[in-house]
Amino acid sequence: MHDSPQSPSVRGSLIWAPSIAECSAGRDNNFNLVRFLAASLVIFSHEFGIAPKPGSVEPLYWLTRGRDTAGSFPVLWFFIISGFLVTRSFMGRSSTLLSFLSARVLRIFPALWVAIPFTIIVSSFASPVPWGAYLTHPQTLRYWLHNSFLWHQEFRLPGAFLHVPAARDVNGSLWTLPTEFTLYLVCAALGLLGLYTIRPVFNAFLLTVMLVGVMTKVDAMPFVNSFNLASWEFAFLFGMAFYVNRNEIRLSIPVALLLLGSTYFITDPDIGRVYVVPAMTYVALCVCLHPALFFRPFTRLGDYSYGLYIYAFPLQQQMAFYHPRMQWPVGMLVTYPIILAVAIVSWHLVEKPALSLKRYFHTAPQPFEGKPGDGKPDARLTVISAGA
Repeated sequence: MHDSPQSPSVRGSLIWAPSIAECSAGRDNNFNLVRFLAASLVIFSHEFGIAPKPGSVEPLYWLTRGRDTAGSFPVLWFFIISGFLVTRSFMGRSSTLLSFLSARVLRIFPALWVAIPFTIIVSSFASPVPWGAYLTHPQTLRYWLHNSFLWHQEFRLPGAFLHVPAARDVNGSLWTLPTEFTLYLVCAALGLLGLYTIRPVFNAFLLTVMLVGVMTKVDAMPFVNSFNLASWEFAFLFGMAFYVNRNEIRLSIPVALLLLGSTYFITDPDIGRVYVVPAMTYVALCVCLHPALFFRPFTRLGDYSYGLYIYAFPLQQQMAFYHPRMQWPVGMLVTYPIILAVAIVSWHLVEKPALSLKRYFHTAPQPFEGKPGDGKPDARLTVISAGA
């Protein structure tokens, strides 16, 4: 006698293929773990440029034959997860546009407003400019003002890090944040237009975007000026699409492994936008949501990924400034614990208290009768705030 697909011996096993709707209806997931690992990989990737070792080749760059790095690959996963979660947030709340946007603002800006002066202070120790002149320098003021509102970002501070391998850059990680926040607004706009409530309409929209991506070079696409930006936008959109189609898409670990392996053969970036990105979306959500892969111990910890992401670069640069002969293996070993400690403090003292303010902008969910994904908000879904 064979076990039925719903028998206890099959449910939660590696061969079980539950729908995304089944997997995403509770708190048992690996979103925080995956984002933590992704942010750590970005730090690892940056260390290769900040404290280079002659002859070293970044492993993921070698493995993908130059298509991805340990920095670009995790950022792609960030956008996939973010697209999925913010769409879930928009559809899962019986409240207002204000509540949706307030949640996004509270996730991005409070920690950013701490990280910016933190970077200014840390970078001052690597600048020959006197303290008073440094703080009042127009470049410092522009850095503080522009980056605080993700507007015309600045990446340099007066005299800082002039003689390190990654010269002048004080916090390169911040460059993804304007795109992230803009895509939050896109998510809200598509929701207000009603695209999430009529699945065929949303899928037609997705197909149109895919066709444009196939036929158009990056530099000719609207609102896009780089391959990275195009890939991020596709990743966010596919994350949205997987949530909208959550009842129809089943997560299979064998299928995810086949898709992951198949991406090895794709090196053309234009093809990558329309194959690697959706394939990685399936893989990422399988890792995050499949019950057989759930790692419960990590759920007891906070979401340290955003802190890792926004505080790491200036600390890595500072270590390179004081130890110019240090190479990336030692740099990673020494600097990562410091970065993690700062991220933990940021979560408990800044990010978590800021997120607790969301309750002032939310209304209580209304009772809902029906099944998830039938076009109405599903108040039963637990909303997980999206990270950077």
